[in-house]
Amino acid sequence: MNSGRVHVGFEVFIEEGLIEDLRSKRVGIVTNHTGMHPKYGHIVDVFRKEGLNIVALFAPEHGLQGNFPAGIGFTDYEYHGLIVYSLYGQRLRPPDNIMRKLDVIVFDIQDVGVRFYTYVSTLFYVIESAGHNNVELFVLDRPNPLSGFIVEGPLLKSNLRSFVGVWDIPLRYGMTIGELAKFFNSEAGLNANLHVVGMKGWRRNMWFDDTGLPWISPSPTMKSMNTAIVYPGSGLLEGTNVSEGRGTHKPFEIIGAPWINKNVLVDEISSFSFAGVEVEPIDFVPNNLSVKYAGERCEGIFIRVKDREKFRPVEFGLGVIWIIRRLYPNQFNFKLSNGKYYFDLLIGDERIRSMIESSTNFDNIIGILNEN
Repeated sequence: MNSGRVHVGFEVFIEEGLIEDLRSKRVGIVTNHTGMHPKYGHIVDVFRKEGLNIVALFAPEHGLQGNFPAGIGFTDYEYHGLIVYSLYGQRLRPPDNIMRKLDVIVFDIQDVGVRFYTYVSTLFYVIESAGHNNVELFVLDRPNPLSGFIVEGPLLKSNLRSFVGVWDIPLRYGMTIGELAKFFNSEAGLNANLHVVGMKGWRRNMWFDDTGLPWISPSPTMKSMNTAIVYPGSGLLEGTNVSEGRGTHKPFEIIGAPWINKNVLVDEISSFSFAGVEVEPIDFVPNNLSVKYAGERCEGIFIRVKDREKFRPVEFGLGVIWIIRRLYPNQFNFKLSNGKYYFDLLIGDERIRSMIESSTNFDNIIGILNEN
């Protein structure tokens, strides 16, 4: 193998002949547009070319091609004569009647290393379904874009489990998708016959751009490595009425609202001396009808990460929310979702919202982050 870059689990699966184990089996594939072999192409096309008996395809949020908008459920559809079963929307788990038609299921999706990114929950439910239906499961490992040596954020409280927090892990969990699969299978007692096909050449201190692999946006707004770095913090703004930059050219790197004064906000944030990051004042107009403040002029900040190893996005994101709530108590609010605060589901600990609302000293909030 070429040692100049990381070889993902899909490559190892092909190049070490593990695909031969599937020759006589009825195969299902859980994947999306990120399930690429750097040399041979997409996993569905490779398996078809190899003549495998593919019975069913399953796709997470954003669909097989990764082009459905965030939060929009989609129905089953056809791809090259195969049914793509939706695992986002009305159905979150592979249906038992389809799983019973399979001997083996293969999971290959690039994650971003953040608990509330829904591919994590899809992985959990696929493992659970494989165990329940006695279907052999292969998870093809891929790098954690945020490296494997930084863990950040509170553990999810079990009463806040949801599709944006399926199990009790830190917000930024520092594991690869394969390591996460082993953890879920063991800790949640999912009892799947699980095989993780590991990578070659990956090290825990590697960020995605250290791997030599091309960046394929895992979802429409996860446009770059820079987006992924800030996402564990700025993604928390989805639980508030502050724009997280959707509908702009820099989602999650830009945040703001029509009622924010950009210069005041920059001054307040700068006074906190968050490590590894600078903020700049910015004006923006979200241009997608489905996002917050569509067509309205907003003021806010652009987040510029200067040292990603020192930067702690969860602490930073909570600090920004704490500051905005203190500056604009009459305009700022947390969003409800089915009777629960969506922010609580994202951060995983309802104490933090309560502390922000009561203007508790920010150091006390950081204390909760350091409990785990």
